[in-house]
Amino acid sequence: IAASPLYLLNNLFRCDLFSEDFARTVIFITRPNTIKEIFNKRKEEISENKDGILFEHIIHQELVKDTSIQFIPFTFTTNIEGIFATKNTPYENKPSIITFRDNFYFWGQILKRQKSFTKSKIVHYLYKFSLLLYRNR
Repeated sequence: IAASPLYLLNNLFRCDLFSEDFARTVIFITRPNTIKEIFNKRKEEISENKDGILFEHIIHQELVKDTSIQFIPFTFTTNIEGIFATKNTPYENKPSIITFRDNFYFWGQILKRQKSFTKSKIVHYLYKFSLLLYRNR
């Protein structure tokens, strides 16, 4: 993974997106400085209680807000065995094609919020392509 040419980008961040406001951070890839900057800016806001703002919400918000972060979602997911620490429920392992579809949909939403309409349109077409793939499975 670390040998990928994508990792030459300074502020690359890779993870799965679960919803309009939640980044799956069980597995993510970024440079240490990128995550350190995000954490240092927002660490006072993180609250792991039931009604608080989770680290995953803050990551997603920063992916929307900070246009210097180059976000590229994963196209395949890793199956994880274990439980969510904050919910005490088993991890939800989605098939890769669903992860691919969801990631491209929510990535398009991030790009729209950043007013990056050309990139958003390209990602939208990738999302539509994923729907065709998913329908045939």
